Amino acid sequence: MKRVVLWILILILVSYSKNIFAGVWKVQDSGTTEDLTSVHFVDKNNGWVVGTSEIILHTNNGGETWKIQRKNEGRKDHIFHDIHFVNKNVGWVTGGYKLGDDARSFIRYTQNGGDIWSVQRCVEDEIFYSIHFVNTKEGWVVGGKKFGEDFKGIILHTNNGGNTWGTQTVTATGYLFDIQFLNENNGYAVGSIEENKTLKGIILSTQNGGVDWNIEKKIEYGMLFDIHFINQDNGWIIGNSWITGEIVLHTSNGGITWGTQSTNITTWIRSAHFLDSNNGWIVGGGGVVVGGGVIFHSSNGGKSWNVERTIDNGKEIKALYDVFFVDEDNGWIVGEDGLILKYVKIPIKLWEVTVYPNPFKPSLNHKVITFGHPTDVTKRLTEYATIKIYTIAGELVKTIEVTPNNGGIATWDTRNDASKLVASGIYIYCIINPGGEKCTGKIGIVR
Repeated sequence: MKRVVLWILILILVSYSKNIFAGVWKVQDSGTTEDLTSVHFVDKNNGWVVGTSEIILHTNNGGETWKIQRKNEGRKDHIFHDIHFVNKNVGWVTGGYKLGDDARSFIRYTQNGGDIWSVQRCVEDEIFYSIHFVNTKEGWVVGGKKFGEDFKGIILHTNNGGNTWGTQTVTATGYLFDIQFLNENNGYAVGSIEENKTLKGIILSTQNGGVDWNIEKKIEYGMLFDIHFINQDNGWIIGNSWITGEIVLHTSNGGITWGTQSTNITTWIRSAHFLDSNNGWIVGGGGVVVGGGVIFHSSNGGKSWNVERTIDNGKEIKALYDVFFVDEDNGWIVGEDGLILKYVKIPIKLWEVTVYPNPFKPSLNHKVITFGHPTDVTKRLTEYATIKIYTIAGELVKTIEVTPNNGGIATWDTRNDASKLVASGIYIYCIINPGGEKCTGKIGIVR
């Protein structure tokens, strides 16, 4: 009687299940083959992308269509490295190009959403990589400045929206690649320095708007490329080392200490973005590493990383350079050859999960029973779902845990939890996702 009641309760729960979602990345038509290096949105509709040939793209509909605002045709060596907007009208870009054996860099500014871009600074022997503003007046730029045969890290600051820029004192010899300020006083910069002819990753911090910059940490044989704080306490820094591979650092105390997070990432990584203390993304690939672009997602604050599902419309995924989210439903990634990816949530209906072959017949060379459609992600399992398989009498014979590495697909070799083959008959499966939604179905096994 208890078992009958159990199945009645499960069936009732199924009738009240609600849709859940899986995040996938879908290719958007950028209208260009330029390499795209940076992306920034101010809301779910208004965003900008920059890249080679000084290209600037803009969308006002979340990327459904992209318009070229500016391009220096045929000058692929002219590169915009970073873009930052404080609202849908006011923004800045940094970039530069080679000038013989030297370099020339510039900062451009718009106050009308990118219709017109004005030069605020154009200098030789400097390279600008990243720009960040906390409001329409206070902003910073990082990069490198040439001194003789060497480059020294440089930080510029403005308190008037970029009309004038002053240099802040930095002792690092090398390059600074990224900067982020949490407010007008507290900020961080990352990059690399050269000591004893060896490159080391470096973290700088300030508590007074950049009047003083302090070295917080050095990483042996490494370069740090990107930094992302979600609040005063929690932040992540990523980079790469020639010795240890990828570098992922995390602080939960505002940079007082930085811990190394172990990952299963084995490729060159370039950009990270966290929505909250749990959910974050890392992108990279290509470059000095052979292979296409990669997208990794963490749902536990970076303690572990898993390959994100990707929709690529049959195209090869190239190197990926930047990732940016405005909220849990809207994110974008940009990369090589004009690639723009949009984060899309697709509804997963547990009651439509494909289970095959059914019936299962070893005589037909069936090896396993698969849960999840091979190509249709809407008919797959959700991350961290649990599959419980029962006899028709209600006895539990097998429990299967679905990890993110499974890609929404799980298999059962028709053995019970004691690793013994189950007998022919009808079995009931119950799929339970982390949110508590449930779905049941029947499987036939004919030996």
